[in-house]
Amino acid sequence: MFGGKDRQLTLGELRRTGRVVHCLCRRCRHENNLATKLLIARAGAATKVTYAANFLRCSRCGSKNVWTMPGERPRHPYRMPPAPER
Repeated sequence: MFGGKDRQLTLGELRRTGRVVHCLCRRCRHENNLATKLLIARAGAATKVTYAANFLRCSRCGSKNVWTMPGERPRHPYRMPPAPER
């Protein structure tokens, strides 16, 4: 998962396989999965997944110290999880 060929994938290749980009903030440890379509619009399809971090900012703390890696295919890509009750 953290090494090998996955580390060199481009955003376009990731999108073709139906996978997402997993992001981790190194400052506050916030994690999230992003649709590759959004990153391709911002960075381009030829951008390496690891380089895509340069185009991101943490939505929780605002840090630009973000780590990106290929994520897995979403189990239900068209169904949103239920909202947490407060």
